[in-house]
Amino acid sequence: MGRMSPTPSAVTTGSQFFHDVFNASPIGIVVEDLEGQPLFVNPAFCAFLGFSEEELHNKHCVDFSPAEDAAKDWALFQQLRAGSIDHYQLEKRYFRRDGSLVWGNLSISLLKNQAFPLVIAMVEDITAKKAAEEARFRHAAIVESSHDAIISKSLQGEVTSWNSGAERMFGYTEAEAPRAADHDSHPPGTPRRGERNSRKAWGWRAHRALRNQAPYENRASH
Repeated sequence: MGRMSPTPSAVTTGSQFFHDVFNASPIGIVVEDLEGQPLFVNPAFCAFLGFSEEELHNKHCVDFSPAEDAAKDWALFQQLRAGSIDHYQLEKRYFRRDGSLVWGNLSISLLKNQAFPLVIAMVEDITAKKAAEEARFRHAAIVESSHDAIISKSLQGEVTSWNSGAERMFGYTEAEAPRAADHDSHPPGTPRRGERNSRKAWGWRAHRALRNQAPYENRASH
């Protein structure tokens, strides 16, 4: 510590134009000192977290997030203070005033050309993006763990996904599946890997039928 921190009145905020940009930005912006104390916060950041400007001025940057996320941020902040880096970026969670959690993409840069070095933090709300990613991962896990054969096809009829249930039923690996969709050299009704068991033979016939269906996610009972 031991550094002199500037007060908001001691910091030159620039022209009216930049002041207007700061206030009008749809992305949250925070100007901090080298101790991580907010000096200026824009309306977008206040709206993102649901706190007033005065409330945010009374917080420290590590107070915004759960301990695990705050620790990662603070470790990078220390590198910024030490001069090892002049910027960094990470995705982390933030506490809203009501106690709920939201996700933000944080970009931090060091501003050296001031009477006092400052840190500018820009935070983009990525909560919806994170929710969509989680839903995709959850769906993928359900599909992969299903005992049913679940197959997705493109508008052109090409197989785009092929779960382990489909592999067991049809006798194709996922890597082989796209080729199988357009493979016309096999005699109709012939299993791809021979007729070593009736399961694969039945699977090939079912697969031939699926080839002629409209694109959608097909299910075949195990």
